[in-house]
Amino acid sequence: MPVAKPLPTAKPIPKPQPEIIDLEEMPAEGAKATPGLTPLGSGLTPLVSGLTPLPSPGANPYGGGLTPLGPGPAPVAGLTPLGPAPASPAAADPFAGLTPLSSYPAVTPPAANPLGLPASSLGGSPNPYASPSVSPFGTGYGQPAYQTRTISDSHRRGLPWERDPSMESFNDTMSVVLGSPQEAFTTMRRTGGLGNPIGFLIIGLVIGQIANAIYAIILSFIQAAASDAPFHIEALILGGAILLVGGVVGAVVLGPIATLVISGVYHLLLVMVGGGNAGYEATFRSVCFVSGSTSVLLAIPCVGGILAFFYGIIVLIHAFTNAHETSGGKAAFSVLGTMAGVCCVGCGIGFLMPALVQAVIRLP
Repeated sequence: MPVAKPLPTAKPIPKPQPEIIDLEEMPAEGAKATPGLTPLGSGLTPLVSGLTPLPSPGANPYGGGLTPLGPGPAPVAGLTPLGPAPASPAAADPFAGLTPLSSYPAVTPPAANPLGLPASSLGGSPNPYASPSVSPFGTGYGQPAYQTRTISDSHRRGLPWERDPSMESFNDTMSVVLGSPQEAFTTMRRTGGLGNPIGFLIIGLVIGQIANAIYAIILSFIQAAASDAPFHIEALILGGAILLVGGVVGAVVLGPIATLVISGVYHLLLVMVGGGNAGYEATFRSVCFVSGSTSVLLAIPCVGGILAFFYGIIVLIHAFTNAHETSGGKAAFSVLGTMAGVCCVGCGIGFLMPALVQAVIRLP
């Protein structure tokens, strides 16, 4: 088998060395002369010739053609020597022109106790310029016995219905009011007008009244079918239609008016115990959102009315507590006190109404 021969190695090509030329020893003429170059010894002028030497010590330091700015034998025309700097105005007396305090009349401080009362009865130090101390009446001198709270809605984003009224936002608002009343009335706006909450109230009342009318019509048909009396379907339909229309009209017209009145009673009791911090509008808006949400519970068969009444009381207490930023006891006093007053008035009217009717009948 043939053996491969090694390849020949290339030898490096030597680089040409630059030729160093000494200009002083380079001949100017002859065969070795380099064209274009001139040796230093011929044709060049030394640096010494043509230059002015530096002045010697003691002579004019500015040269022969320069004149100093300061005073000298021949100052330049039109230039003024700097000379000494003028005195600064700040070095003068800064209080010059002011009247000294000693020229004013002396002020005598008032008497420490002009009425001659003992210092112990005043409840503090006899020094009139000292900080006020606690008085025997429980408050410091000059400090009011009450504090005014500032109510702001800057941190409240509002309920979904307040931001964008629609049926979808109605369902969202009703869900949060019934499911998490503390969160709902922590975010509810306490100002902004009465139209927005009234709209929510009317929708809730209309839904509740329609459900009541439907259940009443169904119950009337069941009772009429179970009795032995003749079945008058026209009368039942007419009665159901009257009940339905009357309920809707009452919800639209009488509902807001009744809410305005009952909200005034709620707020009056809140103010009586110091809990109406956010004003009447906050109370009215709370009642509208609670009543509109609980009225939908009337659509639950059989127990809808009872559930709406008792659950509405609980939600309304939470609403007043968070809307007015007050205690739960004050909110409960307002809600339960109003309910008790309404019950008393209703019972009184119920007892007196038959007597009034009999008295009217017996009139000649």
